[in-house]
Amino acid sequence: MIKKSGVAFVIGMLIYVAFAETGLAQTPFYTGKTITVVVATDAGGSGDLRTKAVISVLKKYIPGTPTFTFQYMPGGGGRKAANFVYR
Repeated sequence: MIKKSGVAFVIGMLIYVAFAETGLAQTPFYTGKTITVVVATDAGGSGDLRTKAVISVLKKYIPGTPTFTFQYMPGGGGRKAANFVYR
């Protein structure tokens, strides 16, 4: 004989499965926004090329297709850019 808690669990799971896809759709967070990428090297170097390669892949996987801008801050071995991000 099935206990009442088992029956309640099965009924609850059936209700959950029946209404799982009727949840409210959310708009992507990054829709219409701009993401600034701080790069600690000069423009045109190998570090810049690596950063642009990674960003081109990230564009595919971030929902809402945000706009990316690059802000170059060479100096101090990256300390200038780190201090900018920290502040």
